[in-house]
Amino acid sequence: MKRLIFLLLCVFLVSCEQQFDPDKLSESQCNTIGGKWHLTMSNTYTCNPPTNDGGKECTDMGECEGSCDLEVDISEIESLRGKNVVGRCTQWRSSAHLGCWVTVIEGEAAGICV
Repeated sequence: MKRLIFLLLCVFLVSCEQQFDPDKLSESQCNTIGGKWHLTMSNTYTCNPPTNDGGKECTDMGECEGSCDLEVDISEIESLRGKNVVGRCTQWRSSAHLGCWVTVIEGEAAGICV
């Protein structure tokens, strides 16, 4: 019986997590959860919620709720090619912004410019 209750609780929690859509939050709901209300690149406003793992060491963005970024200048990307690097999970679910930054994919640095 305990196993069944535990299983049902897990299914419920997973279904709740999948229903969370920051794009459907209002500005006040976004502020309530500690998110940032911001204008996206597609010229619409949305909520950028905080992550629970911000600052944690990572070697791939799949390990993070947001992305796994390396805090170095994009100009250093060439010196990092072929080397194993360790980044940190971002504080926000979406780290997309205009400009350039370095993210970590499968332990290697990758430069992104938008």
